[in-house]
Amino acid sequence: MNMHKLQKFCALLGVVFLLVMFSTSNAFSWGSATHAYIDDQIGKKLPLQNLNEIYGGMAADIFNFYPDVFEEGTANYHMYIQTHYNTLALWSQAKKATNLGKALAFGFASHANGQPPPPHPAPYTYIYAGADYAAHGPSGNDLGYYIIDKSKYFWENVLQPMGIISDETIGLSVSHNIIEFAIDIMVVYEMPDGNRIGNKLINSALLRSPEFPVLLVKAYADGLASALGMTHFEAANTIIAAERNFRKTILIYGQGLVQKSENEAINYVASLLSQLGYDVYGITVDPGVVANAIIGAQALCRPDYTAKIRETKKFVRDQMANAGIAY
Repeated sequence: MNMHKLQKFCALLGVVFLLVMFSTSNAFSWGSATHAYIDDQIGKKLPLQNLNEIYGGMAADIFNFYPDVFEEGTANYHMYIQTHYNTLALWSQAKKATNLGKALAFGFASHANGQPPPPHPAPYTYIYAGADYAAHGPSGNDLGYYIIDKSKYFWENVLQPMGIISDETIGLSVSHNIIEFAIDIMVVYEMPDGNRIGNKLINSALLRSPEFPVLLVKAYADGLASALGMTHFEAANTIIAAERNFRKTILIYGQGLVQKSENEAINYVASLLSQLGYDVYGITVDPGVVANAIIGAQALCRPDYTAKIRETKKFVRDQMANAGIAY
């Protein structure tokens, strides 16, 4: 699709939507369906193990859903770093778990941005990396990696020329979220076997083993307590509450991905985001504005996103095999 048509798709993007989108960028798990699709392909086929691998593969983003997630010194920032750069801590705790506990930890490890060797050497030196590394690069924001490159293109060729956002950091963050969300919907409605992913999101949240919050606490509560000056009990409660909220989020998001058609899915989830803008900020956001943004990002990514997902799937499978992550 040429740039004129792409801009036309996004012509209704207003500053109100973009600011709401940025402010609530962690309110929904934009890349969960893509992670679910990858884990559905690389792990066990037995139904309960498969669903728990899928849930674990999404659940590294548990702490992404809070406004202070990137503010150093907060519990959510600390846990974001742990769940993306220390996923093998949970895998270690799962060695004595049931097969469903191991399935959760297997999926969790697949999500990783990277695992530094101890004691942490030069920045971004990893002994293991997962799906997020393939999409975002070693720092989580590196040019030359698919999502970051697409976000930069969308910002420079769609949002910036329209004069909607002047701040590059905000523009890139908004673009990043739009791109990931657009790909999620295409994964479900356009990729082979993608049509089952919406239901698998819902079922994975409903049927995730109760071992998971226990494993999270064992892996991360002591570190969180030490870093934030909490008691172990307070740290454990913080982790358990976040995981509970994450399950609810996946159930809501999954409902948007079981609609009969792709257009219905776009409109359903656009309406969710519009309602969120009103409920949280008291701002009325036209769902059609949100839908147009998603459609424009889909047009940008449609020619090559499937190849990148296949490449990522192979990368993750190889990384896990080399690290001995299997059960």
